[in-house]
Amino acid sequence: MDNPYFHSCGVQRTCGDRQNISFTFYIRDNTKFLCGYPGFQLSCNNNGQPTINISNNNYIIHNISYESHILRVSNAIFFNSTNECIPLAENISLHGIRFELALNQSHVHLLYACNSPLQLGRSALDFYLGCDGGNKNVSVLALHERNPKLSYVSEGCMTRVVAPVEAHGGDIRESLRSGFLESGGWCGFDRTMYLFKCFCPDRPYASHCCPT
Repeated sequence: MDNPYFHSCGVQRTCGDRQNISFTFYIRDNTKFLCGYPGFQLSCNNNGQPTINISNNNYIIHNISYESHILRVSNAIFFNSTNECIPLAENISLHGIRFELALNQSHVHLLYACNSPLQLGRSALDFYLGCDGGNKNVSVLALHERNPKLSYVSEGCMTRVVAPVEAHGGDIRESLRSGFLESGGWCGFDRTMYLFKCFCPDRPYASHCCPT
């Protein structure tokens, strides 16, 4: 008898941007079994892109490399803004989850609730990113972590968020949109038993298919 989960998890899934979503990632459905692993659930946004929630931030997935176990993501707030105002992001924490930052990453400090552009000094105005999403009368500034003016400029701001980006030169806004890399792990998962499953043509097995 054919195993329906073997056929179900063998179907390539995509949100619409032609990225293949397969184990360990999955788009959750209502079945008992998952074609992925807990903690790797993805959603699809209105633009047909896969997204993942990390540390209460919604990240757009630009590329999944299953061979290298590398995921390129960027915070969705830098794409969802309908104007120049920047919504408040949250610091990303990878502690206790199944990702870690890849090599060659740096950090940008986002400074919220800074003085308005008219009140910013010349040195701070160079780092103006946009108006604050919570109050358009104040500013959001962005500085790389090694900028010698970071400490001085941050004194005029109330909130600081640290965002990882790839370590290369160029415009900070584009760096935030380009995102950063995370390193992570026909398989699936039994939600009821909370066990890994290998979906085979005849039935699920614990680790691998048995020869027929």
